[in-house]
Amino acid sequence: LTGQIFFDRRLYRPGDEVSFKAVAAIRENGKLVPASGASLVVRVANARGEEIFSETQSASAQGGVWNHLKIADGAPLGHYQVSIAEKGAKQREDSRNHSGIIDSFQVEEFRPVSFSVDLDGVKNLSVGETTSMKVKGAYLFGAAMGRAPVKYSFYRAKSVPSSERFPDFVFGDEDSFSPGDIDWSDAGLYTSGEGKLSSSGSFPINVRFDPMEALDETDGGTFRMSNPYTVKCEAVVRDVDERSVTKTEFFSVWPGRILPGIKPAQRYQNWQKQFTFDIAAIAPDGSSAAGSVDVRVIRKEWKSILTKGAEGTVQYRNTLVRTLVKQESVSVSGSDTASFAFAPPSPGEYTITVQER
Repeated sequence: LTGQIFFDRRLYRPGDEVSFKAVAAIRENGKLVPASGASLVVRVANARGEEIFSETQSASAQGGVWNHLKIADGAPLGHYQVSIAEKGAKQREDSRNHSGIIDSFQVEEFRPVSFSVDLDGVKNLSVGETTSMKVKGAYLFGAAMGRAPVKYSFYRAKSVPSSERFPDFVFGDEDSFSPGDIDWSDAGLYTSGEGKLSSSGSFPINVRFDPMEALDETDGGTFRMSNPYTVKCEAVVRDVDERSVTKTEFFSVWPGRILPGIKPAQRYQNWQKQFTFDIAAIAPDGSSAAGSVDVRVIRKEWKSILTKGAEGTVQYRNTLVRTLVKQESVSVSGSDTASFAFAPPSPGEYTITVQER
């Protein structure tokens, strides 16, 4: 006999009612078929191994059985075991080590958490800067959680910031996702640590954040591009009863002093016409900023290149060729946007990047 037991939930308190159902199957000629009409013995044992429920039921045409029981007030806490076996299987009925379908649920007294956790000093940073954060733990009646264990983790993911002042501008890598979104597919653990709260209930976290770099390779050279990213900080504090509270905060890390953005006037048009772009810059607090930026236009073209293979064979391989067709420095004022114009030398697909100089 084999199958699966399902519960309305897995955690109960004394006095609650437990509802469960099971789907049972038997193996015939090497195949599993529903245990239709089978007499099944359903048993429940408490956390002390004492049997508190036993009933024989006939399985439905689909091999299903279901039932419910009430957990007594003052019942022992811990894991309760539900077992289902075929009636007449002597070994399964006489032994606590059933070989039929077995699963468990838990009975506990719920106690409200008696402390809180905070993260102080959370703010947006630029690459190369170090956090000055503190984890703070305090009991709800006011006392500090001195010497309580604490663990912290920082995760980072590439992001595309948005700006209320420049709503139509793209800040970050538009090829990845929509403005304002976070690319959690590129997420990963940046660093973690642990320790104990001080006698005053605090724990300092000082972490330096390095660039999240991508290489922009062209025939005119390789350029290092630093992406803005979002950081998720999690701090977990435990009390003497091993109960834990987690505090989560988010902040942004900028690739430099400013973050430039682009607004194209045209995206698709005849290649013989000029393309124009507006360029703006914002500071980590979201305000407009002034600075100097490098603008690069790169033509993307797939080419079939004849290459040598194993044992002297030759084959064509499709290769993306990135050609740097224009590079220019542009100054952006904090009060207005700057303009950039580009006349394509030929039709095709082009990428424009703007980077703090």
